[in-house]
Amino acid sequence: FCQRRHRSHQFGEHLIRRTVDEHFYELEARPRLVAGEFLPGVGLADALEMASVPQLDGILSAIRQVAHERA
Repeated sequence: FCQRRHRSHQFGEHLIRRTVDEHFYELEARPRLVAGEFLPGVGLADALEMASVPQLDGILSAIRQVAHERA
């Protein structure tokens, strides 16, 4: 799962919990959460936003890790 906001906002964690609760025996790898970094006061600074929000490289890396892992 990927969420733009920091993991303290818990929506991604909620989705992981529901996935495990409802599909535990069907999972072939552990669920992962790619979440934004906690940087208070980022505002509209593009460079800080790019550093704090999950980017394509990080998302693809997480997907590759899941694809190569067996539960």
